[in-house]
Amino acid sequence: MAIFFDMDGVMAQFYNDPDFLTNMHKEGYFISLQPYTALCTAFRILHKVRQDIYILTAYHAEDPWVPHEKKLWTRNMFGQDAADFDMIICPCGTNKAEYAEQKIGRKLRRYDVLVDDHTPNLQHWQAAGGTGIKFINEINGHGGKWKGERMSYTSNYGAMLAMLMRHILRGETFEKEEKTYERSENYQRAKAV
Repeated sequence: MAIFFDMDGVMAQFYNDPDFLTNMHKEGYFISLQPYTALCTAFRILHKVRQDIYILTAYHAEDPWVPHEKKLWTRNMFGQDAADFDMIICPCGTNKAEYAEQKIGRKLRRYDVLVDDHTPNLQHWQAAGGTGIKFINEINGHGGKWKGERMSYTSNYGAMLAMLMRHILRGETFEKEEKTYERSENYQRAKAV
């Protein structure tokens, strides 16, 4: 199981600039974003105890400096810890689930989680077999399109961590049961047929 975190609007306060639609295409914008401190704290704690925690973020192809700025933002936010982070940066409009599957080397399972603020990303993720958690920030979550689990920017890091740990524990239990079944005689007989 793995947990993937979007950056803009999830780890970083992307929408607090009233002119973000214009400014996001200017150099220096992404490096200057303020963090959602509670989520970044939960991310840091998870990453210290697990290796399967990733940042999965997108950029506009017409802004080729953005991937570098996002890496610098991560380094500025997390310091030395950032050197250990796995960061996947894909073009906007592509299916994040496909990039995640390439990274982990297998199809998504229901306990592979994406925390994202953009409903279409979460829908693609769930269609690929994973579980989406909608991050509610200052501007989203009012349309009612997302029917799944939610996490709010107003929550404290303990609540965020507890939600994510529930998914991790369920995933570990599922993986153990799956491995036990694969070693069973019934599975071996079915596989031989």
